[in-house]
Amino acid sequence: MRKALALFLTLALLLTGGMVYASQSIGAPKEDLTYKETTLYGDRSSAEGLTLDLVLQYQNHLFWKSTLSFAEKGFDSATDFHYSASEEQYNRPHEPFGLQITPAFDYGYPVEPIIEELKDSLAPGERIEKDVRLADYYKYYPLNISIDLSDLFYGFDPFEDPAKAPETPESYALREIVSFFKIPVIEDEYIHVTASRVASGNSAECSGWGESDKGDCFNFYVSGAVGEDACYVTFPNRTREGKTVDTSGIPGGYGIYRLPFRTVDEKNYHGMESYKGPDVIADELALFAPLDESVLVTHFSISGDKKDLILHTNENGRYIVTILDPATGETRQRLEICEDDPEQWSTVVERENFIFIQTRDYHVYLLAKDADGRYSLRIDAPAVGNGLEERFAIWDSYDQFMTYDGERLAFAGVLMMPNGISLYDTDPEGDFLLAVYDRGGLSYAAAFKSSLSEANTERTGYQERIFPRTSDPVRVSWEG
Repeated sequence: MRKALALFLTLALLLTGGMVYASQSIGAPKEDLTYKETTLYGDRSSAEGLTLDLVLQYQNHLFWKSTLSFAEKGFDSATDFHYSASEEQYNRPHEPFGLQITPAFDYGYPVEPIIEELKDSLAPGERIEKDVRLADYYKYYPLNISIDLSDLFYGFDPFEDPAKAPETPESYALREIVSFFKIPVIEDEYIHVTASRVASGNSAECSGWGESDKGDCFNFYVSGAVGEDACYVTFPNRTREGKTVDTSGIPGGYGIYRLPFRTVDEKNYHGMESYKGPDVIADELALFAPLDESVLVTHFSISGDKKDLILHTNENGRYIVTILDPATGETRQRLEICEDDPEQWSTVVERENFIFIQTRDYHVYLLAKDADGRYSLRIDAPAVGNGLEERFAIWDSYDQFMTYDGERLAFAGVLMMPNGISLYDTDPEGDFLLAVYDRGGLSYAAAFKSSLSEANTERTGYQERIFPRTSDPVRVSWEG
């Protein structure tokens, strides 16, 4: 079997000119790879009943799909080899993000009035760099809107003023949303502009713009979630210096907002004689659940089963998770997790049956659903320590997957970047990291390296390396 596979691979590679070097540099791959375990903490028996699936690949033509099955005293591994003559790319299924709102200064058109004024002060061939105060040109922040649903995508040309777009269902919806979110430009925000005037002509052009270090700034980035029949959004209402922005111009004030969507079938519909299909109902965009302006939003999403809106906030130095009803906006639960520094960020992973939080001080919390649908705190423990170094904290893995069986949380993350180079300069290197937590905290952690990727130490070029698949390379599951 081993010889037959080697002969098949050699012939297959020879049929693909660009892959001939692979047969010379890595040899014929074997159907049975071995995995070297480097225990970082604890006992492997904590992973009993766990299955880990990993995909290694070479130039998107050669694939090794390994399964590691953990028992009380060890693990078994099995590998399937797959060859594709054409390049085979794998992408995760697209998950619609709903309503996205970003500062239009990330794009082009808001700079036009600034350039128009600057050009009159420039001589032919002259170039200028200047910090320009935004409030001198705009009363409210210009915004860029995108809407992404399973059967609908709206988005302005980022280099065109949305006010000048012809009337369509798309332009109507996006203009209404821009009009809804009226936030006055703060007095001391500046944008750094580089402009020049053409030497042989009368026109001026902008060669660059970006955030200025002068003064304060407000980045209007929305956290969104897609429910069964509506998009939900909210945003942090703080400037770079921690000041609260004015949200009194938004109908209803500050909070969580709801934008419904449905299938419409109407005549004379926003510039069209008739329209039948999906659309967002921008006229019904409204405040859904008010928030106190002192609350700092840090994360917002919806559960995998669409039954819970999940709001993470910092309130008076405490990390709070609030569960809301997506039908009514009513608060179902409010859970105080820990002390929280608003200047630090946290890693949040949410699945259908649990919420995982890892704070920047290397501590993990896991909230899981009970039989009555309410969340309770199941894990509250250090993420590292007891011999496990901080460099192996969960967010230091390139790609991640988690699963929870009601008692144990298993985490697997890739330890190599997409170029096949380990994230770490020193041992233990590996293809992936596996960690198991229970109510007492970390119970097991190990790095695993395949016999196939051992050869990467001898090949320094990107094209020569074998590394985990770039999308969804690792998954873990508990038996049953």
